[in-house]
Amino acid sequence: MSTFSTVHRLQRIFSGNNRKSARKIIDVKTTEPTISTLNHINHTPQGIVDFMKSSSICPEFRRRRFNYDIAVHRLAKAKYFSGIEEIIEHQKQYPDIRDESFVGCFILLYGNAKMYDHARKLFNEMPQLDCQRTVYSFNVLLESCIRS
Repeated sequence: MSTFSTVHRLQRIFSGNNRKSARKIIDVKTTEPTISTLNHINHTPQGIVDFMKSSSICPEFRRRRFNYDIAVHRLAKAKYFSGIEEIIEHQKQYPDIRDESFVGCFILLYGNAKMYDHARKLFNEMPQLDCQRTVYSFNVLLESCIRS
């Protein structure tokens, strides 16, 4: 009997902890802003811009480039180009802007939105943003030109 009660106690301990930790993981993930939240909340172009600006406070959100792709696609489709510029200009306040691939993502987004002049302007601003320009960023600019 002692073996059964010991096994039963261990089972309760491990199953109880797993449930609590699973709940914690779910709670943490639901508090992070996601692009699927954008689908349910914001249907107006300015609503998308406001959502993107407020969500970009979270570093995990900024790392998900797909979030920006969806938002820029919707804004370009609505011909709300000032909103695209507003979102990308807002990102310059974060330290991620020093990363060349982060800036390259925005240069490509400008290209996807047919805003090549803004892409070139961002490429020229890279040294002021403390971001080194290399062959990679130049190739991204060329790709942006092609997409425009």
